[in-house]
Amino acid sequence: MKLSLYRYKINKYIRLICIFLSIIAFLCMVFLIYYTIKYKKYIEKKYNVTSYSNDATIDYNVLLLPNMIYTQNILEPGDIYITNYIDYIKTNLKYSFNSERPFNLRGRYKVTAHIEGYIQDNENEKGIKPIWQKEFTLLPETTFECESKELNFNREVPIKYNYFNDYVSEIIKSTGIYCNVKMTVTWNIDIEGNLNDEMIKESLSPTIDMPLNVKYFEIKGKLKEHKTGSITKTYKEISPLYIEKLIYYSLILLVSITSFIILIIFTTPLDSLDLTEKYIKKIIKQNGYRIAQLKEDAEFNDKDAIEVASFDDIVKLSDDLCKTILYRDDFKNKKCYTFYVKDGLTIYKYKFDNIYSRTSFNANITKTY
Repeated sequence: MKLSLYRYKINKYIRLICIFLSIIAFLCMVFLIYYTIKYKKYIEKKYNVTSYSNDATIDYNVLLLPNMIYTQNILEPGDIYITNYIDYIKTNLKYSFNSERPFNLRGRYKVTAHIEGYIQDNENEKGIKPIWQKEFTLLPETTFECESKELNFNREVPIKYNYFNDYVSEIIKSTGIYCNVKMTVTWNIDIEGNLNDEMIKESLSPTIDMPLNVKYFEIKGKLKEHKTGSITKTYKEISPLYIEKLIYYSLILLVSITSFIILIIFTTPLDSLDLTEKYIKKIIKQNGYRIAQLKEDAEFNDKDAIEVASFDDIVKLSDDLCKTILYRDDFKNKKCYTFYVKDGLTIYKYKFDNIYSRTSFNANITKTY
């Protein structure tokens, strides 16, 4: 026994639009699910493995020759120093490295003195323009290494101020150029560290500055330098929105598939013939008291019938002539309905075959005898 499947009839254009939208929704959700799994499943997060700090500080004292002014033989930082009373300048570098975890540390440091003769130049970014330059090594490169959380050392370097002053005097005599001269002493410190194959590199360069070829001076410069750093690692974890998006997209995908199946299997386009049949049933229902149906095999010669323009005309004739409207259901065979009003030998006919063309009939009333 065959089971007949009932299919709902809907407007064919609405049906096509719904099918099209379900296909578009399906394709979009497939793409979004793929894109989410491929590119949005994980998010990157960072965590701090360890933090570290570098500190370098230059301390200095100025040692004096016996003189008529000072009773002490050492002057503290920040004073003004008389050139003829200076024996030498004692500098001391204090360096420290501190971290939360132990590193394999390797490093080196050296001390250089850079002497420069210059003139003032307001157009230059630094405000000065060099005439001549000379560099001296006060402390050759020294290396160090250890494995620890902390590294501390002090290194003392004396600066013979009068030696450099005399050197500048010789240059002035030999060149005949009188200009401003300054000396910058730099501690160059480079350090590398290794922690579980994670590398760090840091450089510090504190300085002290002082003029040369002057009667008195102050010591300035970048006496302290501090740097911090950290080692961070990244890891991936599933995004908290990943599952939510997959569920959301999957539900829409399921709805689109279900909608497509329902539209294809359980619906059929509603064409003009379906609408015509509905329209006929409606007008028969409204005029049932004045309409009688002919049998399909009833013989009825309507060859010379007079066709009228509309069903309203048939109704009007029926009322005027006090005659019943007869109709023949030829929809299965001829795809039409025919309505008659018979007045003696005269037959009036209205043929209805399409709801969209029902106003296209022309009245052609001719009596036959």
